Amino acid sequence: MEVAVGAFFAPVADIGLRPALDIRDRSIGRADADHPYLRHPTARAVSRCYGVSMSRTLAEVPIYLDHHAHTPMDVRVHAVLVEAYQQFDVNPHSHSIAGDRAREAVEQARARVAELLGVGPSEIVFTSGATEANNLAIAGLAPLFLRHGRHRILVSPLEHPSVLTAADRLADAFEVERLKVGHDGLIDLVDLEARLATDVGLVSVGLANHEVGAIQPLYQISAMCRSVGALVHSDLAQAAGKIPLTMDGVDLASLSAHKIHGPLGIGALMVRRRLRRQIAPLLTGGAQEAGTRAGTVPTPLCVGRSRQGRPTSGQPA
Repeated sequence: MEVAVGAFFAPVADIGLRPALDIRDRSIGRADADHPYLRHPTARAVSRCYGVSMSRTLAEVPIYLDHHAHTPMDVRVHAVLVEAYQQFDVNPHSHSIAGDRAREAVEQARARVAELLGVGPSEIVFTSGATEANNLAIAGLAPLFLRHGRHRILVSPLEHPSVLTAADRLADAFEVERLKVGHDGLIDLVDLEARLATDVGLVSVGLANHEVGAIQPLYQISAMCRSVGALVHSDLAQAAGKIPLTMDGVDLASLSAHKIHGPLGIGALMVRRRLRRQIAPLLTGGAQEAGTRAGTVPTPLCVGRSRQGRPTSGQPA
């Protein structure tokens, strides 16, 4: 089946989460220029970073293993991205034939993101990454919470700094509380239940932790929050494309492409349709992303050309 797969989602759709660099053949002696490891752009980037000649033996070439911080771009994503820059090197918001084509490509990519999460395309806002998405989710809804008398925000202490800092910056107007965590790295649900009340506006808990690897019972947490009308935000940067996802009960979710073998500089925020117009944008000066996020959408980062793939459900290929 031919589907439009963006550079953002090519690794999830048909590349899978196998290691980007093949390190099984490190014993072959003198490096061969045709060896798959050395053809990979990340291997060449690592060699330049560490000043290692590509003509040295593979045993001497550094191996990049910090995939929690960044997953190397897959060579197929790189090829899609290069072609997308050639096809869509234009402002997708311009009223021209080329602009219309680029805008259509962006919307196809938006549909792919929505498919990954099982939500509608109109619930996806493209951002520069999960950090921006986290800030937009937390700070963007602050005015809404205050209007409804909800002046408390609950966050997991295990979150990425972009979540914790965004919440702490609201401390002048909100009571920002850290939830308790057990020895297993999971949120203490008894503590959460004791804190939940009708004055809580938002609860932010990442599905998968980037350091200890704990996977939170997000569905159960969401059900508890719904009982008092609190919204739920989850940073999915370490979970998307790696474990099955369901957005049942989740109101906002953040994604990052470079955590799943995609390019740096592109991410997304899932915002439920009923909240889309309630978010106060962090960036102003344009009506892009339906007024939620001003700025020219980088078409090549969002979408590549059509390729063979399969719909994604969050399950690794």
